[in-house]
Amino acid sequence: MRKPDPAIYLLSAQRLGIRPDEAVFIDDHPRNVAAAAEVGMHGVQVVDDDVMRAIGDVRALLTA
Repeated sequence: MRKPDPAIYLLSAQRLGIRPDEAVFIDDHPRNVAAAAEVGMHGVQVVDDDVMRAIGDVRALLTA
């Protein structure tokens, strides 16, 4: 099993003892972020090594 197989995201959430909608998935590949979102995770894509933007996106999710 590997990204972007939806099963890997579901297994990760299960092993963490959380629902997929309680997780934030961060990756630089859009297809991996999209696959995580398809199973209910919040996806954040790091674009062009813009880590500060990704941090802002995560903060926005945590304060929503």
